[in-house]
Amino acid sequence: MDNMLSWNIRRLNALNKQKEVRLLCSRENVGLVGLLETKIKMKNIERMANNMFGGWQYINNLDYHYIGRVWITWRPNYFQVNIISGTAQALTCQVHSITYPEGIFTNHGVCSQYQGGKENFVELSGEYRQGNQRPWVIIGDFNVVLNIDDRVGGNPVSLAEVVDFQGCVKVCGWIELPHQGSRYTWNDKQGDNKTFSKIDWVFINNKWLNQMPDFNATFLIEGISDHSPMKIAQISTPRRARRPFKYCNV
Repeated sequence: MDNMLSWNIRRLNALNKQKEVRLLCSRENVGLVGLLETKIKMKNIERMANNMFGGWQYINNLDYHYIGRVWITWRPNYFQVNIISGTAQALTCQVHSITYPEGIFTNHGVCSQYQGGKENFVELSGEYRQGNQRPWVIIGDFNVVLNIDDRVGGNPVSLAEVVDFQGCVKVCGWIELPHQGSRYTWNDKQGDNKTFSKIDWVFINNKWLNQMPDFNATFLIEGISDHSPMKIAQISTPRRARRPFKYCNV
């Protein structure tokens, strides 16, 4: 139950989406999950939290945006989470696990109308550079591609579309976490003429890579949403049996 997950679910008020989230967390052994574009009002948050995550603790960014774009919830017997800062687009938290070293977990959510404007990346990179002394993972829907080949179908990717995002990644020195699963993390659900894009990302810094190298990300099938859920988990590698030492006395 110590896996982490982030998913742009788009409007969590629907009962079928609440059920899908609950089943996914159970199936993937998730102990901490960030949900994006939830659009849950304050008066409904407690009821929905009990319905999906009975006994879990949670925080959200309703103090920064009236419909709440980001919701982070966790099992208290696996994780301890303290909020560091929040905006209408993101929540930054300090996460402590009984399994992992203490680190920083940033769940960055961008609203569906937002097209990755420069001012948002300046804000995100500025906050990161002020506190990047610890292992840090930045995960979420950035709503923008990073490379020319990150979209299939639709309009071709232009340089103007990616330059701000590329600049943010370069200045911060972020590294994409090794990953598997779906190559494109979003599609427009338009029948046979779909547009596919990679706009959901998991980045880490060098301190995460040095202290916790045995983690990877998996982009799961999108299911009920148009975005793929992103799971971060520890790689389970079998240990090699030690060979007995033999000494030949010649």
